[in-house]
Amino acid sequence: MIGLLCATDREFETLQKNCEHLEKVEVMGRTFYQGEFQKKKVVLSKCGVGKVSCALTVAAFHLQFKCTKLVFVGTAGALSKDLRVGDIVVSSGCVQHDFDGRPFVEKCLVFSVGKKVIPAAEDLVKLCQSAAEKFVSSKQISQAVLDEFTITNQKVVSGVIASGDQFVSSPGMKNAILEFTPEAMCCEMEGAAVAQACFELKMDYCVVRVVSDSGDGSAFVDYEKFCDKLAGVVCFGVLKEVVEMM
Repeated sequence: MIGLLCATDREFETLQKNCEHLEKVEVMGRTFYQGEFQKKKVVLSKCGVGKVSCALTVAAFHLQFKCTKLVFVGTAGALSKDLRVGDIVVSSGCVQHDFDGRPFVEKCLVFSVGKKVIPAAEDLVKLCQSAAEKFVSSKQISQAVLDEFTITNQKVVSGVIASGDQFVSSPGMKNAILEFTPEAMCCEMEGAAVAQACFELKMDYCVVRVVSDSGDGSAFVDYEKFCDKLAGVVCFGVLKEVVEMM
């Protein structure tokens, strides 16, 4: 059984509308839907923003629904100077940029895991990257929307995603993350919680993020419009290709 997870309404609504035979299940104060997507059995949920909410939701996927694979989709701010708005990042691994156990361990190293970067499942990463590339090449986003957000040569990359319980919106915050996790390509608020929970529960995971901003306030995008017109389309389109290819 595969779990499909996102953090906010816009990413979730399109997915929910396109699933069939949905059965609503309440677990641990959270709402899950069991059903079929692309004729495959899936469980989907919206976890809300932040690492704790996300980790609890992942635990429910495992305990209640016995999911063995989990794909998380959503938006992120760019850390890498090579990323632009609209680009898609597929996690090779995730790191908690705000986890600080110094002086006992180096910054970002999680005690219970013994790692800084928690790797995603290689097979699932390859699948998600192929799915994202197929989505981009299919040109499902209208040229008008691409023009509105000045998106050209939309690309898919795989790399480390950094997570923390803070919205990163200044050069100082961005540089502070890169000081200890220079390999991180983008930042958000849930992916590393997915990584740690899945690692400890022995579930395969992958996080897929579409870049919504520069992470430092230098590239302004109307986030509400971005989510309405592009993020939801990308998240649904990539998940559709992932499930079809399984």
